[in-house]
Amino acid sequence: MGTKTGDRDTVRIDIRTACSGDLEPIVAIEKYSFAEPWSKKDFATCLRRLNIRSKVVIVDEQLIGYVLYINHVTHVEIVNFAIHWEFRRQGIGTQVIDYLIAKLGTCNLLQFILSEYNLPAQLFLKSCEFRCIAVHESHYPDSDEAAYEFLYDTEALWLPANRISEEIE
Repeated sequence: MGTKTGDRDTVRIDIRTACSGDLEPIVAIEKYSFAEPWSKKDFATCLRRLNIRSKVVIVDEQLIGYVLYINHVTHVEIVNFAIHWEFRRQGIGTQVIDYLIAKLGTCNLLQFILSEYNLPAQLFLKSCEFRCIAVHESHYPDSDEAAYEFLYDTEALWLPANRISEEIE
């Protein structure tokens, strides 16, 4: 199922474009993952929209996750993202983020707006070097719930690869 990389098993994933036949497992993962899940109709609508990229994550021929995103001129926006509960904390989500970063092309920003109550996702994004850059009060319809805007910037100085050496030669 995975390959040994250092001290950690890495699960091999495939990412492909979602199709209508993927809706049932996507909706099942969604229902388990979120307090207010999207409906099957919501996902079907996204699959038809030309501006939304709908991808599924496959492990051993089993659909275990999905990511929906929009390629804007200035950034890539993650619209929805979840991994099946039995496959979490195995590096799969990080591989999906790496896939999206590789898709950035000429822009350098990856954005994700999520609920203030979704602490596991906030911690995951922080572990992937995202930063919370804004709080949007009363972001969700019919709710006072705020949303946190996270950003990954390939040119940010907070990324280890972009840090300026403090050594003087």
